[in-house]
Amino acid sequence: MANYQAIKSCLEKNGEVMIRTDTGEKIELHKHNVKFDDPTKEIIVDASTEID
Repeated sequence: MANYQAIKSCLEKNGEVMIRTDTGEKIELHKHNVKFDDPTKEIIVDASTEID
């Protein structure tokens, strides 16, 4: 689960993270709408939250 911890640490440090998948899809995570569930190692994104 090193990727989970790396994403969590980077998001806490920088406030946002851009992830690119092997298919070329880009996913942008922001500190204000992401929660981390440590026991299950899930990253939960609230896509309905947007700040202008």
